[in-house]
Amino acid sequence: DRDLFYQDLCSIEGLIVYKPDANYIFCRLPDHAPSGPAVAKTLFVDHNMYIKHCEGKSMPESDRYVRIASRTQDENKQLVKVLDKILAPDCL
Repeated sequence: DRDLFYQDLCSIEGLIVYKPDANYIFCRLPDHAPSGPAVAKTLFVDHNMYIKHCEGKSMPESDRYVRIASRTQDENKQLVKVLDKILAPDCL
């Protein structure tokens, strides 16, 4: 459920999550975190999870934004768990 996924993403410290109107959720990564492309690569290579980074889009600081599609409840919970670890301030 997208609304539950939205709430779970909002619990990640420093992540700015925009209320979704589509099947994906738009997020701004914390300033202390790796860039969007780096986060997307880590999720894909290390965890077999795919999100879309927004680097190169026509907006300021586009490399700080990602789009995350809502999937099954279990997949969403796993993604939130992994993303929370990747974005943790002490992960640097």
